[in-house]
Amino acid sequence: MNGFLAALFLTSTFIETQGSLQGSFNKLEARPFITAGVSELHFQEEAVGKEIQLIYGREFRSGPLQHIIAVSRTDQAGNWGGYGFYNEIELGGPISLGFSFIPGVFDRNQEEDLGGWLMFRSGVEFEYDFSDVLSIAVSYDHRSSGDIWEYNPGLETIQLRFKYKLQ
Repeated sequence: MNGFLAALFLTSTFIETQGSLQGSFNKLEARPFITAGVSELHFQEEAVGKEIQLIYGREFRSGPLQHIIAVSRTDQAGNWGGYGFYNEIELGGPISLGFSFIPGVFDRNQEEDLGGWLMFRSGVEFEYDFSDVLSIAVSYDHRSSGDIWEYNPGLETIQLRFKYKLQ
């Protein structure tokens, strides 16, 4: 999975119906949101634990990319936090696909050794809007160093997310 989700994120920026990166990096307004999620962690294709994650979608975007802040903690006391980008593509009606890319720092504690402290987290999610303010999503993401550390095994999460869109 190394690099595939990051490439998928980049591709999503060129097909966005609200304007692509080809159009501009101008700072535009965005609807802020808060997302809470619970995950199952997979390391070397084995389930190894659980994680909780919080994401705050900022009130602005650069072209189609909404700025986001994310933090997570695993049941093995692994901590991760980062600042990155989210791109949402509406598929019609209440259904959309979301793509994220978030560079961040990793404090391992008792968690699996991922090779270093700088980790890139890229993901894809399938989202369903219940209303104008509430939605649910299933997501998959991959976290690794992008080969900047010699040892780079990666960690995957399968997550259920609940999103509250702020006014």
